[in-house]
Amino acid sequence: MKTHLYNKINIPYNMKLNFKIIEECFFEMISLLQENYVKINGKYLCKKCCFILQDLLYKRGFITKKITKNIYSEYGLEDHQYLLYKNYIIDPTWKQFFIDNRITKNKINIYQNKLDIYHSILVIEKNEINELIKNLLKINKEEFGIEFRDFKDIITYW
Repeated sequence: MKTHLYNKINIPYNMKLNFKIIEECFFEMISLLQENYVKINGKYLCKKCCFILQDLLYKRGFITKKITKNIYSEYGLEDHQYLLYKNYIIDPTWKQFFIDNRITKNKINIYQNKLDIYHSILVIEKNEINELIKNLLKINKEEFGIEFRDFKDIITYW
């Protein structure tokens, strides 16, 4: 598949949904939110973000579907919501699942730098999400000696 690099993320040429439109909607969504989205990486805001983002995309002619995953964990019932457009996951709050509490603000580390390379909004084919998660966990393990989360725990959100 041919891809090009647009603002830190690979997007297939044949994708009808232009990433520039998604990005414009994403930044408009952030401006509409009262919470400091950037500070918390969208944590606890997935439904609100998806509601706004879906509406903004719809106004530009793109019909997406909201997908909600219910996950049972040691903390009880959790959920996560993202958008689906054709075979693409559009997730404005994906980074919340990759925050490693072992990272300190005073220490520059490889894992955080690699995570920062990715755009704040995830646009990825459904069949590529496993590879993304495995790559980020591998980088995390190389830095800290042990992964901060298990692959199975993270993949359940998609």
